Amino acid sequence: MTDPSSPGGNRPDKRMQTRMLGLMDACTLINSSLELDDVLESILGLAVAITEATASSIFLRDKETGDLMFQAQVGGGNPEALKELKVPLEGSIAGWVATHGEPVRLDDATQDDRFFARADALSQFQTRSMLAVPLKTRQDVVGVVQVLNKRGDRAFDSDDELLLTAMANEAGAAIETRRAYERLSHEKATIETIVDRIPDGILVTDRDGRPRTLNAAAREIFGIATGEFSSESLEVFLRGLKDVNSEASQELVLLKPQGRVFSCRISPVRTEDGEVQSIVTAIRDVTSARKWQRRRDEFFAVGVHALVYPMERAMKLVQSGDSDAAASTLVQLSEVVTELVRFSEMESGPIRLLRREEPLVDILRGATEGGLPRGAGGKQGEIDWHAPGPELLAYVDVSQIQQALSLLLDSAAFLLDDRCALEIRSGANEERQIVTTLSGTSHRPEAREAATWLDAQARVEHFLENPGATSELGPAFARHIIESHGGSLQYSHSGDRFCFEMVLPPCPDSGEGSS
Repeated sequence: MTDPSSPGGNRPDKRMQTRMLGLMDACTLINSSLELDDVLESILGLAVAITEATASSIFLRDKETGDLMFQAQVGGGNPEALKELKVPLEGSIAGWVATHGEPVRLDDATQDDRFFARADALSQFQTRSMLAVPLKTRQDVVGVVQVLNKRGDRAFDSDDELLLTAMANEAGAAIETRRAYERLSHEKATIETIVDRIPDGILVTDRDGRPRTLNAAAREIFGIATGEFSSESLEVFLRGLKDVNSEASQELVLLKPQGRVFSCRISPVRTEDGEVQSIVTAIRDVTSARKWQRRRDEFFAVGVHALVYPMERAMKLVQSGDSDAAASTLVQLSEVVTELVRFSEMESGPIRLLRREEPLVDILRGATEGGLPRGAGGKQGEIDWHAPGPELLAYVDVSQIQQALSLLLDSAAFLLDDRCALEIRSGANEERQIVTTLSGTSHRPEAREAATWLDAQARVEHFLENPGATSELGPAFARHIIESHGGSLQYSHSGDRFCFEMVLPPCPDSGEGSS
């Protein structure tokens, strides 16, 4: 530094004091934003100001690869041309500084063997003097900041190096903090996106019961707009959480909207000391499930009640010697029992299957050997059967699939117009699935609504809402059998044509084993 006792010697000191004050302001400005781009822009502008440089650029090391990448530049040339430029760690001044963690000050950088001329060529800038210093954290060098071409065609001096190094030390920590903030922000956004896609409601409250996070499903449940954290129904719910300090499950009935039932799983999040830090509550709308449970119980109750009268009547008829009437009543009793058994099996989950390989033609032949049942008009129709070859094998529980086919034949016969044939086609599709269709002509109004026959809940609702109706669970039970095999059953109707389509999984190859 210039001796202050010399004539005019206090001027450099005053200039240095001004630059030091600028450095203090720089440190404050660098730490004033959480956005990395804003921090980098501040670093570059301040580096130019405190060193009286013409231009400044900054390079950061990639956390994954360790490569030194150009980030930004102010002053001189065309910085857009340097975007995504990878600066070699060997063969560049910035690379040397990043590797060794020491500053480099040059009066003419182009004469140095380490000078990376490609950057000048791309940006159309002519570098002369250069000062490059490392951006350090406590653990590592995270990048390099360099200033170029001191104004007045002067060389950078030790004061410039001191000031830029001091600023770089502050900037390195700031950059690492912002990088961590960006990573956390990205991870937080990713987690929020995932949580928002969860169909169950997720509510996070702090230790005092104040809501902190609600996903989209929770906002819908409590009627809360995005950005808000309060509603009447949420306040009611939160009052019930105040005394919860351990895992719990409970059901919540909200009066608004009326009749909605939610199953809640409450999980406190604890610190290492065991104190409750926050509470995470998973909320599932079980309104439909609870409604179905009530309707199911009603169905069983009505079904059991329906057994009592035929049973008493059959006993009286037997005692009176009217065997024909007793037999008819027992048939009615058997139908009720069959419907209850089918419904019970559907509610119990997939059927236990005893599978084996069997030619499909033999399965179909067994299901149709009695011909087509009599239709709604009392006449028995014909079957136009295109038999598959013996090489088409199905891996199924034969008796169960034949039962499903028989139930579908009953439904098809009911729909079929008199003097029309039921067409049965079978074959393998491109996925090697086995497809069997039962189609025919029908002008009956039921043909347009027969898709509901495959829905057990729809049949139960129809039965309970229409006194005197029958449940007719046969088609739904056929679907249950087929789906237990991993297949599907669909119904379609177009014009005067209807079609039941049964799809079964491919028969496993001999080397794959059975499932």
